[in-house]
Amino acid sequence: MKKTQDKLKNAFWLRIYDVDTLQSIHELIETKQFDSMNDLLNQAVRAGIEKIYLNYGKRRALPSGYAPTSEAQPNARLEAIEKKLKEMSLSLDDVLVLMSMVEMLASTLYNVELARTKGEAVSEDLLESGYFSSLPEQLQEIKDRLIARMDQKKRK
Repeated sequence: MKKTQDKLKNAFWLRIYDVDTLQSIHELIETKQFDSMNDLLNQAVRAGIEKIYLNYGKRRALPSGYAPTSEAQPNARLEAIEKKLKEMSLSLDDVLVLMSMVEMLASTLYNVELARTKGEAVSEDLLESGYFSSLPEQLQEIKDRLIARMDQKKRK
């Protein structure tokens, strides 16, 4: 048995022929986020090797201090996307509630003005009861078509 372990070769010559890859390397080094070209290439190789291992269903023990990118961890990336979608969904629900409120208030104002123009009585009781809050017929048709189109898209 040998007393010393054989040293692994740690210097390589590499030719990159892909123009897009070369351009990406130069763009990354210009960000000044890497100490040197050697630092950039070492991080790129580490991330690439981790991704290759994941493609083969293996998990390689990486040196401490190295955290693979979220791209190298598909589950983490999917979870982040799912979380963002839930946040957007909640925001969209809030917008829809607000739009319904605006619709009701605008409809009420429209119908009150229309009633006054026709000489009809407008009272506090009628306003409070919601009598004037229905959407005008021509706008209701447009709203119904939009809702039907959204339902069709959801089913696809």
